[in-house]
Amino acid sequence: MRKSWFITNIFSALLALTFGTAHGKENNKHFNNVVTLNFQDQSIDDIAQFMSKLTGKTIVVGINGNVPKITVSSKKPVSVEDAWHLFLTSLALDGYTVVKYKNFYKIVPIKEATSFSSSVTKKAFLSPSIETYIYFAHTNAQILLNAVRPFLSQYGNATVYMPSNALIISDIGVSVDKIQKLLKSIDIPNLAFSLKMYKTKDTDAVVKALSPLANPVSQKFGIPMVVSSVQKRHSKSGFVLVYAPKAMQASIKEIIHKINKSAYHFRRHYYVIPLQNASVGEMAKTLASLFGSASAISSTIKRPTPTLTGMQPNGPQTQPQNITVNPTNIVSSNTPIGSISLSDGTRIGFDRATNSVILYATKSQYENLKNLIKKLDEKRIQVLIAASVVEANLTKQLTTGVNWQALGKNGGIGFNPASLQTIYQGLLSGNFVVGVTSSNSISANVSGSTIIFPDLAVFLSLLEQGNGFKIISNPKVLTLDNEEAIIKEAQVYPYVTGTQYNINGYPILTYDYKDIGLELDVIPTVSKDNIRLGINLNLQDITGFTNTNVAGQTVPIPITTDRVLNSEVVVKSGQTVILGGLVSNNTIKNISGIPILQDIPVLGNLFKYQNRENKKSTLFIFITPYIIKSPEQLAKITKANEAIAHRIYESVKKAKY
Repeated sequence: MRKSWFITNIFSALLALTFGTAHGKENNKHFNNVVTLNFQDQSIDDIAQFMSKLTGKTIVVGINGNVPKITVSSKKPVSVEDAWHLFLTSLALDGYTVVKYKNFYKIVPIKEATSFSSSVTKKAFLSPSIETYIYFAHTNAQILLNAVRPFLSQYGNATVYMPSNALIISDIGVSVDKIQKLLKSIDIPNLAFSLKMYKTKDTDAVVKALSPLANPVSQKFGIPMVVSSVQKRHSKSGFVLVYAPKAMQASIKEIIHKINKSAYHFRRHYYVIPLQNASVGEMAKTLASLFGSASAISSTIKRPTPTLTGMQPNGPQTQPQNITVNPTNIVSSNTPIGSISLSDGTRIGFDRATNSVILYATKSQYENLKNLIKKLDEKRIQVLIAASVVEANLTKQLTTGVNWQALGKNGGIGFNPASLQTIYQGLLSGNFVVGVTSSNSISANVSGSTIIFPDLAVFLSLLEQGNGFKIISNPKVLTLDNEEAIIKEAQVYPYVTGTQYNINGYPILTYDYKDIGLELDVIPTVSKDNIRLGINLNLQDITGFTNTNVAGQTVPIPITTDRVLNSEVVVKSGQTVILGGLVSNNTIKNISGIPILQDIPVLGNLFKYQNRENKKSTLFIFITPYIIKSPEQLAKITKANEAIAHRIYESVKKAKY
């Protein structure tokens, strides 16, 4: 139906041109005024109604379904004619155009416009509207059709009306104007030939663009159009020799100029983008996930474990105690990072030594990637995590009866209101407890906000007064927002893994080592003044030993327990989270007696004393996060923490002397 309607209109247009029907000029009386346009995200219906009143045109909106919204604006007053073309341009940007039908204008999608446009003109207008151009050829119109097809836009359409040897082209105004110039330069009855040489940036592209012109020129003049190229070694650039009609050389020069300009724009170069805040390892993972090329990262990015080692022997079975703090994602400078290769030839590399991203891309790709990397490379907020790991002897607590009420003022727990007394009693009960204290004691003004340090000084001072409490570690970790901080308090135990025999046939035991103790992973996520803490706590403990026979030798194998706590809490900067309920039971066997005599079978019991003691203990873990936005803020918080540490030291010193 649409096709027949299109043919009918074209035929009517041809008759009009054949019989010389006169068309009156459009009424332009409104185009003497000026107007300022300021339509922001308005319906096409509303803007079309305004333009109809402004220009005197009858405008119909032929859009099915929901009518979209567009923006039409001018910074200064413009003429009515310019306002009309500005309206057409805004429509084209959203995929719509205006076609003239009889005495009115219709707004339709560009894809539909070429099939029923009836605006037949002898000259294409430089506007985004669809125009129909009829060219009466001197030569075979079918040959010219093959020549102009590569120059049609994605919305264009071209056909041949053989009775009049006419070429009918429907396309946006810019394309119609370009094709019109090309046809006039090709379709000339008698024309002299000339030889021209042109420099090319992309020789293959130039030859491909000029090749469709050779056939129509040869058929019209009986002289072949010759295109010969010379390309530089290892380069796309070179020279093209064109033997063609003189009048065509200007159009050919313009075509080559546009291809050269496009080739320069799409030429790839090397660019280096240094990172200011992010690491190339994390940037590589982010870009690989973005481009769907995670497999392109050839190296494995591992998290390091910087270690502080304190000598704390625990019998012949243990190695020195390891306290590990890992606040960042620092990666060894010797670990290479693979590059990312895209299908269009773009490559992204990473240099760890200079912490830079290396691009092999076009200028436009470089600008886009540079803006993306700049946003990903923004300075991130840091979080200071202060932790205290305290061990309490439950056996001694139950016998001495500590007065919990003396430990501090009433506070609150994050889930149910309670006092510090209730919290500490819950911790001693042996059940897992996660709470948030809201005590006040010490405060510091940092960057206009008050940071509260919980009233733990009195409590911690009692830990060293012989009440069965012991401070195991008190680390502080500075990490980035949304980055994992690892605090590890463990002992290394040997495990027999097998037996090897030397050349004399004697067995040699082989050992592996395993960390047994506390591992605390904290991931802080900052949201304004609140901090969401993802807490993963893993506590391993040795409950005893079992003997096994390895190569005729009796070897003790440790028996371990594994307790895990995973939780998420939301606290304010400077607020303390308390973890508890991590209970362990140990049986200690003490033997004392007279040497030699105590080893006599049966009678030896008369000369020695045996005692078994069950030791039950629990761990308190206090976690206090602080949002750090500047070095000054970090210095003030550190100073306030030092004040607390000094108070604890003085309290312990007075208790001992």
